[in-house]
Amino acid sequence: MTVPKTEDFNPLGEHYSVDDTTGTKYDSEQQKITVEKDTVLSNRFRIKSELGRGGMGIVYRATDELLNREVALKLIKPELLKDANALERFRRELILTRSLGCNDIIRVYDIHQHDEFYYFSMEFLEGQSLRKYMNSYRQNQKLILFQETIDIIKKILKGLNTAHEENVVHRDLTPENIFMVKSKNKSRIVLLDFGIAKSFELKSLTRSTHSMGKMYYIAPEIFEGKHFDQKSDIFSAGIIFLEMLLGKLPRVITRLPVPIRQESPEDLNRIILKAIEENPGDRYQSVREFYIEVNNLLSEKKEIKPEKIIQSHDKNKEAQITPRFKQQEPRFKKAEIGVIKDSVTGLEWYVGPDKDTNWNKAKEWVEGLNRSNFAGSGWRMPSREELRGLYQKGVGTRNLDPVFNTTGWWVWSGETDGSSSACSFNFNNGGAYWGNRSLSNIHRVFAVRSR
Repeated sequence: MTVPKTEDFNPLGEHYSVDDTTGTKYDSEQQKITVEKDTVLSNRFRIKSELGRGGMGIVYRATDELLNREVALKLIKPELLKDANALERFRRELILTRSLGCNDIIRVYDIHQHDEFYYFSMEFLEGQSLRKYMNSYRQNQKLILFQETIDIIKKILKGLNTAHEENVVHRDLTPENIFMVKSKNKSRIVLLDFGIAKSFELKSLTRSTHSMGKMYYIAPEIFEGKHFDQKSDIFSAGIIFLEMLLGKLPRVITRLPVPIRQESPEDLNRIILKAIEENPGDRYQSVREFYIEVNNLLSEKKEIKPEKIIQSHDKNKEAQITPRFKQQEPRFKKAEIGVIKDSVTGLEWYVGPDKDTNWNKAKEWVEGLNRSNFAGSGWRMPSREELRGLYQKGVGTRNLDPVFNTTGWWVWSGETDGSSSACSFNFNNGGAYWGNRSLSNIHRVFAVRSR
């Protein structure tokens, strides 16, 4: 089977050819394919609607009348399959992609030919591309939540890792090729066009399909015509990760804001810069290595569980709250599982686990409370004024240790530079200190909510 050349489509010299029996059109000057609705391809696939156009061709929604299922069909631009070798490479890559059998990579069913067109059938997905999702946030001048950004990049890396273990490289990973599937249960991230870009000449793709914006995601070694491998996909994933965090791509990628996001861990800049190193040898050497680093950003957050304030060795703490103390502190009352209600301010308080902490770590812990729906969620970081409000002005020091069932110095950080110095509370004597340094090696963090 030979692949027709572009000029073979129209011997009469017109810009496009039309087959009235099939309803397919190809504009050789504009290099655009058009298939009319209800056209049946290969006596099997009935076209329903166009889903989108990309660098390699056009995607349609169709009904597979043989198997009675919805599918997506991707018609490849003929100029990309201009000889038998290109077609064979394309066929091999699709077969390899189909063999992956991964939920994170789109399922490819088969390769087909209809008249002069080659196309492949694949699973039909409902949802939106990552590009469209990011644009919706940009239009509203908002950023994707940090936790969600981490979840998305981890799913992208998971799909890449599955393919890389089978020696399949994407080479054209962009937000347009990442699909967010609608699901009632949990979100699914699916990588599209996996391995297919490798089948075509990069020059053809660059000349006819890639905007300058998409070039941002392509690893330098591919542009230079050098050897490319899994580390090229790592570069692309790093750029996508950075764009999700910032809401846009910076003009100079090597100069990143510190921190990238106010709530981001300190290691985030280092991780991204390593992923997008110009020299492939300086990047992560595997997606698994990249994934582990990203996952470790939230390892403490993932491991944080709402801690019972009364520890096993402090079971008698509750009994230590004397009637005299309760009379002195009528504003504070115990609520569920260690939550303290303050009748004066209308706030509820919860105290974090014993650990060294800074502003970013504190926010991660509070976010963890909300993700676990601890005591009904709704938690946030307290303001300095709210912390001061724990102590009623003019009444002197007061011992709140029995209320929170703990002892020692607690330090809450209100700084954003990683220091833990904003304010210190001594729950042994009720003293509160505000200054530029911590007075203890034991740090605590508060969570608060309005009720």
